[in-house]
Amino acid sequence: MSQDQEPIFSLPPDLVRGPEADLLPLAGEVNWGMASFAVDRLREITKGEGVIVAGIDTGVDRSHPLLTNVIDAKDFTGSPIGAADRNQHGTHISGTIAATDPRIGVAIGAKLIHGKALSDSGSGSGAWIAAAIRWAVGRGAEVISMSLGSASPDQAIIAAMKEAAEKGVWIVAAAGNSGPNTPDVDWPGRSEHCLSVAALDSSLNPASFSSAGAKIDTSGPGVGIWSTKPGGGYQQMSGTSMATPFIAGLLTLYRSALKLRGFSIPDVYQMRTLLTQRSTDTYQSGRDRRTGPGWLNPLLMSVNLTPDPPPVVDRRGFMGAVAAMGLLGVPMVANAEVADPPPVLADPPPVQRRMRTEIRTVTSYRRPIGHTHTCAMGHTWDHHANPTHVCRQCGRPQNVIDQPSRMVAVVTRQEFAVPDAPELADYARPTQQQAVIHEDVQRVIRSTTSGCATGNCPYVR
Repeated sequence: MSQDQEPIFSLPPDLVRGPEADLLPLAGEVNWGMASFAVDRLREITKGEGVIVAGIDTGVDRSHPLLTNVIDAKDFTGSPIGAADRNQHGTHISGTIAATDPRIGVAIGAKLIHGKALSDSGSGSGAWIAAAIRWAVGRGAEVISMSLGSASPDQAIIAAMKEAAEKGVWIVAAAGNSGPNTPDVDWPGRSEHCLSVAALDSSLNPASFSSAGAKIDTSGPGVGIWSTKPGGGYQQMSGTSMATPFIAGLLTLYRSALKLRGFSIPDVYQMRTLLTQRSTDTYQSGRDRRTGPGWLNPLLMSVNLTPDPPPVVDRRGFMGAVAAMGLLGVPMVANAEVADPPPVLADPPPVQRRMRTEIRTVTSYRRPIGHTHTCAMGHTWDHHANPTHVCRQCGRPQNVIDQPSRMVAVVTRQEFAVPDAPELADYARPTQQQAVIHEDVQRVIRSTTSGCATGNCPYVR
C-alpha cells in the first residue's frame, strides 16, 4: 500500500487539547458523561464482556496501565513506529471506549483492538481506513469507533462500511467540529451505514464546535473529557472525537447486554431507528440539526433488556408426555387425563380516553459532584470521604473557600400525550424522590460558594 496516496481523511478540525496530568484529578467527575448518561445502569447488567470493540485512529499505547485489555493493534499507514501512538488522539479515544478505570472507560469489560489508519500527523487515505475496517471485522469486532472525517466521500470506505453493516457490525463515526453552520456532517459519518455522533457540553447542550446536519443519529459528551495518553498519563480533550468513542462504548455495553439476555442483535439500520425512538430529547423539541434525536439514554435502552414472560405451556400435552415416559411415578398411560386449568377470561376492552399532546418544559436533576479541601499544610482531601473539614494527615483545618458549585439542573422540552380524564389529573406530577432531589439541588444553586468554610456545607443535610 503506497504511502504517497493523497491523505483526504483526518482528525476533526479545531480539536481542543486541554491540560495533561500524571494522575487523574482527585475530585469531581473525570468524565461527567458517566453520571449524566447513567452508564452504571447498563453496567449493572454487563461491563461489556463478550464483545470486541475496535478503534480506528492514530494508534494506541498498549503499555498504558489502563489499556491492558487491548488484544491487538495493526498499522496501515507505514509509520516507522508501527501501531504505537505518537499523536495522542488514538490513545485518548481508546481509553474512553474501554479503559479499565470506570471513571474513564465506558465498556471496561470489553476487549479492544486498534487499527492505525491515520498517520502520526493525524491524516490518512481512504484505502488505509477501508483496510482497517475490514481487518477489524475479520478480528471479530462488533462495534467500530472512527473519530475522523472529510468533506468528501470515499467509495472505498463506504464499500467497507457496507460490508461491515451487512455482517451486523455497528460503526460509530464523528459528526465533525466545523460548527453549527455546516450543510451536513462529515464523511464517513454522513453514510447510512454508520451512526454519526454530535458533541454535547456538560449542560447537555450542543457543543459550540459540533457540526450540524440532517444526518446526526445521536449525541454524546464531548467537552472537557479526560482519558489516557501515551506514556502512562492522562489528558483532557474536547471534540466530537471524544463523543464518538463514548457512544461506541455505550453501545458496546448495550450489545453485550442483548447477547447476555439472548436477544436478537439489531443491525446498524435498525439501530438508527431505535435511537430515534429511544433517545432523550434535548436542545430543541424533536429531531434537530445539532443533536439529532437527542442523547442516548441507557435508562431507556435498558427497558429493552427486560425479558418477555414465558409462553403458556399446553398442560394437557405436557403432562401426557410425562406420563408416557413413566416419569415422576406417573403410570405409562399415553392418554392420561389431566384437568385443564380454568380458561383465562378475555381482558375487558380498554377504556377509551381522549388524549391531547402538550409540549412541556421538563427539568431533570443530577446530584452535585464532589469537591475538595486544602489544609494549611497543603494536604488535599475529598470532602465526601472526609466531611469534617479537618485534615486526616496533619489534623489541621482547611484554609480555603471552595469554588462555587455548578448548576446541576438540566432543562429540556418534551412532548407528552396527556389524558383528559379527570381521575388522571396527577399525571406526570413529580414523585417524592424527585422533590427531594430538587430541594437538594436548589440548596446548592442558592449558595454562592459551597459554604463549607462557614460550616454551611450544602452537601450535608
